[in-house]
Amino acid sequence: MEKRIFGKIWICFVALICIGGYAQNKQVKVGDRQFENLAFADAIKSYENAIRQGSVNQEDFKKLADAYYNNGLYDEANKWYSEILDKGQATSDFVDAEVYFRYIQTLKSKGNYREADRIMDLMADKFKEDIRVKMYLANKSYLEFIRSNPSAFSATLMENVNTAFSDYGATMYKGHIIFASSQNRTNYYQRIHSWTNDPFTKLYSAPVYIDGHVGEAKPFAKKMEGKFNESTPVFSSDGQTMYFSSNTRENKKNKDDVVFVNLYKARLVNGKWNNVEKLSINVPNASSAHPALSVDEKWLYFVSDRGDSYGQSDIYRVEILSNGNFATPENLGDQLNTEGREVFPFISADNILYFASDGHPGLGGLDIFGVKIYEDGSLGDVVNLGDSVNSSYDDFAFYLDPNCKYGYMTSNRPGGKGKDDLYFVREINGIELEFYQSIKGKVYDIVSGEILKEAKVSLYDQNKELVETVVTNENGEYVFNDKRCSISYSVGVDKEFYNTVELGLPALNRKNEAVLDFGLQGGEVNPKEKVQGIQIGDDLFKVLNLKPIYFDFGKADIRVDAESELYRVLEVLNLYPNMKIDVRSHTDVVGKDSYNLKLSQRRADSTVNWLISKGISRSRLTSKGFGSTRLTNECSKGVPCSADKHQENRRSEFIVEDL
Repeated sequence: MEKRIFGKIWICFVALICIGGYAQNKQVKVGDRQFENLAFADAIKSYENAIRQGSVNQEDFKKLADAYYNNGLYDEANKWYSEILDKGQATSDFVDAEVYFRYIQTLKSKGNYREADRIMDLMADKFKEDIRVKMYLANKSYLEFIRSNPSAFSATLMENVNTAFSDYGATMYKGHIIFASSQNRTNYYQRIHSWTNDPFTKLYSAPVYIDGHVGEAKPFAKKMEGKFNESTPVFSSDGQTMYFSSNTRENKKNKDDVVFVNLYKARLVNGKWNNVEKLSINVPNASSAHPALSVDEKWLYFVSDRGDSYGQSDIYRVEILSNGNFATPENLGDQLNTEGREVFPFISADNILYFASDGHPGLGGLDIFGVKIYEDGSLGDVVNLGDSVNSSYDDFAFYLDPNCKYGYMTSNRPGGKGKDDLYFVREINGIELEFYQSIKGKVYDIVSGEILKEAKVSLYDQNKELVETVVTNENGEYVFNDKRCSISYSVGVDKEFYNTVELGLPALNRKNEAVLDFGLQGGEVNPKEKVQGIQIGDDLFKVLNLKPIYFDFGKADIRVDAESELYRVLEVLNLYPNMKIDVRSHTDVVGKDSYNLKLSQRRADSTVNWLISKGISRSRLTSKGFGSTRLTNECSKGVPCSADKHQENRRSEFIVEDL
């Protein structure tokens, strides 16, 4: 099935502790070759045969577990991940974050949430920068919330369209349900997908009658078919254009003998779908799939595992220009995307982006989530749709009819007819997806502690537009009520005879109101005395004796406590209009080197963008992320260190390049 395409496979060639006298036999060699070619169904047979012969090692267990996992066979995968993590191999080089996380998912599929959370805590100790870890630590009561609204939706197995194979990804078109199926419903020869050993999926159509009954399924747009998979169509509102996913139709493979998934567009001409064209937003050596249209049809959302993705597959969007061409695709960011799989986006008539993910806290496998898309394109809070639609297995491809409160989803949960089954979904109570919060605080004299009444307090949105202005009351207090969550506001305070201060807030969340107090300093503040004799090559961090610039786990957003320090850098830049600086960001060694490098670059860029937003010319600023390549102490990989010692390596530098 196409959703398995996005499992990135990392083959580790390392020295291993062997089980018995290990000598790689023929079955293991064959299995390795099949695994590398993504022929997971065949690789499973080869590795199982090798195990019966007693000639395997722990890394072979990992490949076998991954092969089962990539086919959604979580019970079988659980056995072999357990062999690795429960048999003392957790310190082996090939045991990365994915081994932990996939084991956690398989435990959830068995309903063992307590053990899954215990392993997640172990993963959190080893992989602190993993986005999935941070989301878990921020919401350890996720199960309570997921189970809090059992009547949000209802989900019922569709008896007459499902088969013993994979049937998934349903949408509506002209009174018909259109979906993908690997069942050969014709008498023609159908190619076999080596990933699953099932036939490639083709599109089918079945009429939906007024009483809800679904008729017989027949091939849809058969003349448009390629040689491999077709799936996940989305139609324009006028019914004349269809976007869909398909393996590369040019019959070309990459150097590793892999056929990638790409996005295509077809047009309806004289009642027939033809004029199939490959979209320009596809990229070499990566898959792009699962198209979804925004309500105004000005944006195309899709899934890809291209180079700038955070994980195994991310959700992107791209503007559709007036001439039909596409702008540059943009990643939706780590508020939504994780190191795991984010797949099958769908946008409802009320601008809710539904998608499936195994990276956000959930019940196991892929869960379905919703997030509000606002007019400016920003996203609200990501919310799990709950256990009325989600299970401990894979639940995905959520669709709601724009005119009714019903739709479809897909799941491989037990009790279905095949490997993946279509379910009829009806919205009952629904899920709250728009959240508002208060911002409040006090203003006081930082020296005397005296409260400051009648100070002007202004609230700005993330585009620096003024939202609201209030004045502090008799107790020096201010409050902004009912402000949208997931926006990173900033608050400015102005009081006569005091310095003006503006600080930013992390994105508001639905759990806690934001509290931001201001201590103002009277008189003129002149940092120039602090930087007398400064020279090219000096670090303003040290010259100004700044406090560490902290970031939230896995985030690049400027925190409130960091802003107060950055304002001091800003003051120096304003005092020396010819000064140029290079902002350098560093991480510790926890996590993957490649991830740390990207994270540090995002943090350096975020710091530069903050300074630019305060009026500093971009020409005066450069940024560089070094990851964990320039440690200040002995805490390299494999060296036991305390949290404080690791913290020494998580730092920012502001190097003077020119005066």
